[in-house]
Amino acid sequence: MADPLTLTHALNVVFLAEHPSEEAFATVCCARVPPDRASATFVVAGHPMPLLLGEGVDLVDLPCGPPLGLGRDGDWAGVTVPLGRTWALLFYTDGLVEARSRPGGPDRFGEQGLIGHLGELPAPGGLDGAGLDTVLAHVQELSGERFADDVAVVLIRHHPDPAGPV
Repeated sequence: MADPLTLTHALNVVFLAEHPSEEAFATVCCARVPPDRASATFVVAGHPMPLLLGEGVDLVDLPCGPPLGLGRDGDWAGVTVPLGRTWALLFYTDGLVEARSRPGGPDRFGEQGLIGHLGELPAPGGLDGAGLDTVLAHVQELSGERFADDVAVVLIRHHPDPAGPV
């Protein structure tokens, strides 16, 4: 598999060829986790930052280049982040954090709302599919309406067997 920086550059070339307008763009967060699963290399192009879930919840603070279609080679950087032995990475689209924090209210749920909600879980790193459904239902209930923008989430977990090799 290509590294995330090479992949982001290739995606940008394809995007520019297929959508040559400056009004078209796409956001991306690419990550590559090597076989030892001890780190991940990320590239962000205008997309919300992923969250690292373990005993707590941390925003993976990464440099953010322009979205695809608006950037050129050299606009993005690949950053490798250590993950530890047991971890989960949560990737999400902006529709999740742009939901209202209360019905009809002006405030958005936001990244801090998501981090705070996940941080209240007894074991954020143990989040699974059912837990993601609960998180999405919570955000939608707070807003009092259906999500106004697309919402997609991807959860990648690594929980090695303590009795065996990684």
